Amino acid sequence: MSQAKAKSKTKTKPSVFFLTSLLVSLVGNAISDYAIMWYAISEFNLTPSSLARNSVSLFYIGQAIGVIFLAPVLAVIFDRHSKRIASITVDSSYAFVLIGVAATYKLELLSPSVILIATVLLKGLSTLHLSSVVLSAIKEMSSSENKNRLITNYVATITISTAVGAGISGIVYKSLGFVPCMMTGVITFIPALYCYFRIFPAKKIQLPQVDRNLLKEYKEGYSYLFKDKILTGTVLSIAAFNIVGSLFPAMLGISLDATYPGNSQLFSIIIGFGLLIGVSLKNIFERESLKVGVRFIVPLSLLPCIIAGVIAFFFPHPMAFAALYILACCGSSFRNFVTGSLRVNRVEQSMMGRVNSVYMVILFSGQALGGLLVIPLFQRDIQNGLLLTIGICILAASISLMALPRTKLKILTEESA
Repeated sequence: MSQAKAKSKTKTKPSVFFLTSLLVSLVGNAISDYAIMWYAISEFNLTPSSLARNSVSLFYIGQAIGVIFLAPVLAVIFDRHSKRIASITVDSSYAFVLIGVAATYKLELLSPSVILIATVLLKGLSTLHLSSVVLSAIKEMSSSENKNRLITNYVATITISTAVGAGISGIVYKSLGFVPCMMTGVITFIPALYCYFRIFPAKKIQLPQVDRNLLKEYKEGYSYLFKDKILTGTVLSIAAFNIVGSLFPAMLGISLDATYPGNSQLFSIIIGFGLLIGVSLKNIFERESLKVGVRFIVPLSLLPCIIAGVIAFFFPHPMAFAALYILACCGSSFRNFVTGSLRVNRVEQSMMGRVNSVYMVILFSGQALGGLLVIPLFQRDIQNGLLLTIGICILAASISLMALPRTKLKILTEESA
């Protein structure tokens, strides 16, 4: 009995160390990203007002290119090689890009074009890291650990790192300066590199198959995803919701500013509290989501937002918008656990890079549609924003109800395991 307990404790160490290193690396990622963004805003006169007047910003262009064009190419290469070598290469490349940005800064060569190129590279690599490297590691560890608990802790790690990164990145940049922020992003990736040696088996490196076409291999990711009706219905419904995803904090900020002008601390507290509530409910989400038909996951996560949106429409008090934002955070955590579970269970390890890259491109397309076409129509009008949000939430819930089966998530994950 004692030997079994000792063995169980030994098995939990890789995941604990991996998730801790993931948290550290993502916070470092947030610090370096903030430094690049703030440097461009302050040095190149890209003020928030000028950014708002443009249909797209320097960063948005770079991120779009990184997700839509670079990440798919990297995903094909990722699937061609052993996961250990590929994961180490992805994170090391991210660090080298940050070192290059720091070097151009010291040489006074950091121009808008350099920032654009760096943003493309960093966004492409970070997308591959979160969508493929991390989920491949979880799939590898799930053979010896509780898979659902791993995914729950993964979602919590992502949420906590977002909150911590947003909270300290500005302070770190003002206190240390640009280059130390870049080096922070480099150093925080080192523990993750060690994890890959522990998690992924040592396999012979597979050299790229030069007779195969990159586009053809990437198309296999689309074919794989769209043949799976569960993954297809899920990603389309969430992509629809992403059209208005950024309106939740925007409406909260506008409402608070109108009632309590200049009180940015209250906004930060509510943002952090919403993320914290989403994390604190992770065990409930893990347990209850397995009992629900996959068709009802997205509608259930959005129903509280729809109700809160209607209340805020008729009673536009800041606390109503705070409740709306907090409920959106809880729904996001619920959906993240479900989508993470589906991708880990239903995607083969050999296809992890391409399928998850396609998945992220579709999600980003919803966000891009909102950023370029929908949100500009919002223009600080809360009433229009609420009507738009409620309508899109109903659309996303309808897609899920029509495209997905009643089968419970637990049955789907067991069938694909």
